[in-house]
Amino acid sequence: MRVLVLGGTGFIGQQVVRRLVECGNEITIFHRGNDVPDLPADVRVVHGDRNQLDQYADDFRRLRPEVVVDCIAFTQQQAASLVDVFRSIAKRLVVLSSGDVYRANDLLFAGSLEGSSPPR
Repeated sequence: MRVLVLGGTGFIGQQVVRRLVECGNEITIFHRGNDVPDLPADVRVVHGDRNQLDQYADDFRRLRPEVVVDCIAFTQQQAASLVDVFRSIAKRLVVLSSGDVYRANDLLFAGSLEGSSPPR
């Protein structure tokens, strides 16, 4: 399967990319180029700005990813742009986020210390 990973150079992204390669997928990562990732040699790399995905739409069409994994969607605008750009390109979008986990961490931890149930 052809998979495009947005990000892919951070802690979680590199692990996702390695696992996808191990499973026999054809992987391309799209990142800004600030980091030099330690990834398998057959991973293709495209440099670009996550906040300007629409400017790379033609490049993405040429890649023809079946799945796009977004490791760096932090804002509503980035999520909307992701959907807009890949709507007619990819079959599936997967967005990885820990924002809600960290946002609720203090609530859950405080609740367990007080002996109360976590919020629902």
